[in-house]
Amino acid sequence: GERTQVLAALRAVEVPALLLTTANGWPWGEERTQGRAEALRARRVHMEGGHHPHLDADTADTVLAEVAAFFEEHKATVAARSAR
Repeated sequence: GERTQVLAALRAVEVPALLLTTANGWPWGEERTQGRAEALRARRVHMEGGHHPHLDADTADTVLAEVAAFFEEHKATVAARSAR
């Protein structure tokens, strides 16, 4: 079914992934969110906030810091894959 297809597509992703989730974000439920994060092999960062943490003054700095740290950690990996 659809769930199997989604998980298969996520498992096929070969680049590092970052998943930012929030306490009051998209209402998928923890089991579904965690299953997708695991299929994607994503680093998951959970924070307070709503559906748009990058736009919320209380969480935007956290989003920026997490994304910047993730890019810094993985820039060599992504560059190597891009050169193929």
